[in-house]
Amino acid sequence: MILARETGLGPALRVVRHFAERQRFFQIKFPSGERALVLIAGMPVPSVELVRLTLGGILPWQTVWEYSPMRAGGFGDYLRKLKAMFSPPTGEFNDSLLAIREALSQCQSIEEARALLLQRERLADGLNHDPVGGFAKREPRSPAINEDWDLGPESSPPRHGFSTGETSSSAISDRYRIGDSGRGKFLSCVEAPTVIVQARRGVPLSAKQARSYPAGAVFLDGVVDGEPFADSRRELYNLGHPEGSIHTLATCEQAVLLIRKLRDLRTRNWTVFVNDGDLDSVFAVWVLLNHLRLAENTELRSRVMPLLRLEGVLDAHGPEAQYLSALPSDLLHSSLTFLKQLRKPEMVFKGYGRWSEMDLLEYLADRLRAVDELVYAPEDFENLYDIVELARGEITNGAVVVACRSDAGMNEVERQLQWVYGERLSIVIFQNTLTTYSVRQVNRNLPALLERAYERLNLLDPAVRGGSKNRWSGSEGSGLSPRNEGTGLNANQIVEAVREAFREPAISDIALEIPRAGRLLPGTHN
Repeated sequence: MILARETGLGPALRVVRHFAERQRFFQIKFPSGERALVLIAGMPVPSVELVRLTLGGILPWQTVWEYSPMRAGGFGDYLRKLKAMFSPPTGEFNDSLLAIREALSQCQSIEEARALLLQRERLADGLNHDPVGGFAKREPRSPAINEDWDLGPESSPPRHGFSTGETSSSAISDRYRIGDSGRGKFLSCVEAPTVIVQARRGVPLSAKQARSYPAGAVFLDGVVDGEPFADSRRELYNLGHPEGSIHTLATCEQAVLLIRKLRDLRTRNWTVFVNDGDLDSVFAVWVLLNHLRLAENTELRSRVMPLLRLEGVLDAHGPEAQYLSALPSDLLHSSLTFLKQLRKPEMVFKGYGRWSEMDLLEYLADRLRAVDELVYAPEDFENLYDIVELARGEITNGAVVVACRSDAGMNEVERQLQWVYGERLSIVIFQNTLTTYSVRQVNRNLPALLERAYERLNLLDPAVRGGSKNRWSGSEGSGLSPRNEGTGLNANQIVEAVREAFREPAISDIALEIPRAGRLLPGTHN
């Protein structure tokens, strides 16, 4: 569970904006003497936020808890779960402010209020949660349901609910993640670890600038000012669709051709650059992050291609050209309905003038989940495990070593990683506890075996001392980290040590290791 604990200027600015927009709020003083604000924002960016006040209740200082559609899994889930969190068993509150005030009035302090809110959030999630594989499972419901729980200010229409007409509640695995590499946020999919998506707003790149990017860059529509190109030699692709062009496919269809005709995206790392969240871009990102399933599943392609073909026609030539999709009338009607359903949040944001302010990656993740609801069935993910990749490195000739953790066993993890990395997967480092790991060499055609990795790890690990049995050890195909005290290395350091162990050392490398090796001799200490 991600806990919102931001402090400082951010919460203060959000409170000022909340007041300026005349959104609903109330202040609460706990028996502990602490004060807090509860902010209830309506459309188009609904949320509920608990903010700690300092300096005697004057200055907003810390976001203690925040709940939004992005956190809930979609607009429909947000409303349904919020009602589950605050509506009493008998009777229904129609006033969200009153319901939340009633719940928090039971608390003695801000920390107790936070604990209560997190507990209710977990219970609301648990109403449709299946812990198998670590994914949230949501029960399907009709998109026509109109939830009626007032969460908006009386002056800001629409006053009731946030129904987007989407099938946001189903038992479909949530595979999309927002991460931060230290150089910015990125969006990824647990089934496509070699592909990340980054938002690049602002002035478009020139074609010359785009062609000078490092290999492995894919530019979606609008990121580059110029004609689309496919530079397979330098591994650079611009899937743009210039406005008014009649001789290029829309971006989402170009993405299909990329994964079907030009590239197996498992062969290297790719960065996809996007500057908009329109449906064409959403579909293009979805195709690239679902490239493995699209490549091997004919039935899935038959389900999704009518949507991509129709969206491609509409994006390239406008609504009057929908006949170019050549879809049968019933399929055309249902596809138009689904596209309207997927596009509705975009229309809401634009209608309220908030399109340029939204978090693009969070919005894309929300729409990717909505696409999943339309084209996948729960049984499509029966054998999918939630694997958290801790670190990854390239050994030689594209072979990779992956450190990870999962609730699944190592055998299941290895099978899934072999699927997502293909023949590149060479060594799996599996985290058993915070300080213990199992190591397995999957590819026996590497230039060395694991014994060389054990030697390198024992040189670098501060938990390994001369003469100690607390060491990295094992066979040529599998091994373990130090068992007594655990390792003193983190996942990134372990991967880097293994990567170095499998490359041929230079004379300078050997000279640098001589002093470090001395501490492993009997009778020596760190």
